[in-house]
Amino acid sequence: MAALVLSLTSAGLAAVQAASGSDPVTIAELGLTATPFVVAPTLTALPGEFKRIAAVAGTSVAANVTHMSAYDTSVDVWNATGLGLWLADGTLFAVYSAPSTILNKAGPAFALVVFDIVWMGDDAASIAFGDPIFTNPPATTTTRGLVELATGAETFNAIDNQRAVTPEGLGLALLDMIKARDGIGSGLDADRFQGQDIGYFLAAAAYTAASVLSHLVTVDGSGSGLDADLLDGQQGSWYADIVARLGYTPLNQTAYTAADVLAKLLTVDGSGSGIDADLLDGHNGASYRRVVSSNITDNGGHIEYSDGFKETWGWVDVPANASATFNVPVDHTSWLIPTISVQVAVGDDNNSENCGIGTVTVGSPTTVQLYSAENFTVRFFIHTKGV
Repeated sequence: MAALVLSLTSAGLAAVQAASGSDPVTIAELGLTATPFVVAPTLTALPGEFKRIAAVAGTSVAANVTHMSAYDTSVDVWNATGLGLWLADGTLFAVYSAPSTILNKAGPAFALVVFDIVWMGDDAASIAFGDPIFTNPPATTTTRGLVELATGAETFNAIDNQRAVTPEGLGLALLDMIKARDGIGSGLDADRFQGQDIGYFLAAAAYTAASVLSHLVTVDGSGSGLDADLLDGQQGSWYADIVARLGYTPLNQTAYTAADVLAKLLTVDGSGSGIDADLLDGHNGASYRRVVSSNITDNGGHIEYSDGFKETWGWVDVPANASATFNVPVDHTSWLIPTISVQVAVGDDNNSENCGIGTVTVGSPTTVQLYSAENFTVRFFIHTKGV
């Protein structure tokens, strides 16, 4: 029968996770039920269980496959639609349920129930069986057992991994493979060359110089013999029509002097005259802000642009409870943001301990007076923008 995919209960999963190859969990009994049920990991009892078989054995045949057998010597008659595996400590380990009968037994007969179990994970090595009765597992690459011999056709198709190949079957399959790649004859008659029969090839003796010439003349142009009056299937007159071949009328180089080229270039230049290159990305220089003066330094630096906009930066250390003046590196006539929102005057007490701007002057020179009511020196960083 096909392998049954059993589902571990939560208790069974916990037992497997706690087990190891040297100390596996032990399946001691097989429980049977004729009541279809919904498989759930929370099950602790087998719904509708009517019989339990203690004579069970099994062996691992793959990382996730266990071959199991159970032996019922009673005179009971039963049909089972589901089963459960019980551990030696009474834990319901795993369950399986089907809508119809999967196992049955007649009264006078002993029942040897043999089936393969596919586990959801590679748990086979962590599972043992309590009663070492007869087992007859399917053969695998690591387990001795029953195996069906493959036919010649099954060997030839090379898609079956459940059947064993015999020497005879392998020989017949190899012969069929060779014949399938042979010519139209039978056996290894080697009547093909590079996949073609002999009729595909020409006899060298049948092709003399005259014969070759007669064939060439039939595929030549309008002339006779090998007059070679075609190029890529066209007569010479086809190539003489330069305008048609190019798709446009070419220019006469004698009509294009340096002065003529210059005159045409001037029509696509900017607002200036001659090739004055006064455009950048299609815009005149007036479209761009140009740096006219700069001093890139950490204290007292500035950048002045062609439109009059200025940026300055620097710092000044103000002693405790004192004031200091920052001389703006480039004079301003107005600020970008003229309103000073924080002001502190000399004389604020230490409880306030404020730091701020006292007096700002524009013109020449442009200065910023700073005051600190702290009990230590404070460094002020100044960044101005204006004109």
